[in-house]
Amino acid sequence: MNLLGLLYPKEKIGGLEIRDDKIRYLFLNKNGNNFNIACQESIKLDKNIIKDGIVKDKKGLIKALKELRRKVQTKIKSPYIILTIQSANIFSQASKFPLISDEEIDSAIELNIGFASPFPAGEIYYDWQDIKTSETGSREVLLSLATKNIINSYIEALRASGFMPFAIENSALSLSFICNNFAGKNGLIANVGEFGADIILIKSGTLKFSRSMNWNDFLGKEDKKTAKNEISLEAIKDYLKAEIFKAINYFEAEENVKIDEIVFLAPAKWKNGLAKHLSSLGVKILNLEPVNKINPKDIEKIDDSWWPIFGAAARGIIPRSEDDYISFMPVGTEEAYNQKKLISYTSLLSKVFITVFIAFTAIFAGTAIFFSYTKVNLEKQITLLGRQPQLPELETLEKQAIKFNSDVALIAKAQTNITDWAPIVKIIMSQVTPGITITLISASSLDNPINITAIAASRDGALFFKKKIESDPHFKDVILPVTSFVQSENIVFSVSLKYNK
Repeated sequence: MNLLGLLYPKEKIGGLEIRDDKIRYLFLNKNGNNFNIACQESIKLDKNIIKDGIVKDKKGLIKALKELRRKVQTKIKSPYIILTIQSANIFSQASKFPLISDEEIDSAIELNIGFASPFPAGEIYYDWQDIKTSETGSREVLLSLATKNIINSYIEALRASGFMPFAIENSALSLSFICNNFAGKNGLIANVGEFGADIILIKSGTLKFSRSMNWNDFLGKEDKKTAKNEISLEAIKDYLKAEIFKAINYFEAEENVKIDEIVFLAPAKWKNGLAKHLSSLGVKILNLEPVNKINPKDIEKIDDSWWPIFGAAARGIIPRSEDDYISFMPVGTEEAYNQKKLISYTSLLSKVFITVFIAFTAIFAGTAIFFSYTKVNLEKQITLLGRQPQLPELETLEKQAIKFNSDVALIAKAQTNITDWAPIVKIIMSQVTPGITITLISASSLDNPINITAIAASRDGALFFKKKIESDPHFKDVILPVTSFVQSENIVFSVSLKYNK
């Protein structure tokens, strides 16, 4: 039996994409060496809920996410997701370091983040990952950052709608994760959409650089729209070609390599025309080949715009302990998973404790009833034997009766020491406030302290719970160690108290 699997069951983690015009969910199921789509849902967003990757109407986003969650739940119960968002508003920069440890790189980035960031250090979430290189004597890393107000808006909307993110990444990172065309080599991905485009440079199979473009930032009002109020192919094709040309020149000069292949993604209505226009750059235009072997019938159901969420869903498949890719969550993906694992573990322990307690109580009660019944029967037999002539076996029977009487006396004495914990637990649970989750209540007797383990959404919530317990006349000597407040949210803490008898 896999005990670790019971204690830490593998979470089902899907991919979720939030764009200006729609939200999507995708869950990949592993079948041998192949993957197929187990759940695929999409909901169109009203205008102005999200604009240029920034949440403008949080209530509207929550409403749409709740609708998506209801659809997803019919197939996938798990709320856990990897979120991919538009690359707009994400700042990335490659940096080189000597051969130093991860901890030393963390310290170096923390000291210099104010110089590398266009925003104040206290207003951003940032993370980094290694860029694979054949160079010796140095490490190259990709540093990415985003403002807290943008990321927190997504996190709050997701949690309010029932989704729980393990990691947040941008579409450029998602595409670099799923694209297998440049495994171990250099290349360029051009991801063109109706609102803009991402130009992504891949070095040795890993993300090196990305640039996000918004069509509205460069097109004039007189030439950017068709009769249907849509961006036209003619308006963007030369601009896109020029930007890709500049990216290729930069990469070839920076890395001293030759770029002769481009993975090109675009809406079906533009793809052939743009691909023909870009071929004049002297590069080969390729379709994306995914890292995971995906069922060909499933690939037929999607267009190029689905590949970023495929990358997010594929990231959800890898073990959490191995996920060291960039995430814009307040905590890293490994730390977020460890917190979830701790909560699951304490919840499991509390259930085991209650189950064992009930089982032992039932066994104890059954034993007491058995001895009581045996005592009555023996007393009846002794009474009947007393009316008959003395037999040699009577002395032995009397000794057995004395032993049973002694055992029953011990059981009776033990029964007097059994505490009815139900009223005490009920009092404790009545003091629980919103944001507090009790995971374990343990005590050996009323003379010893009662220990409570719980999870608080915030420090203030934990302190308020302590005050409520202190104000209850049933309890005394309430202790909440200060060491419980290492985290600022999702705090696992312990309270010790005594019962006023």
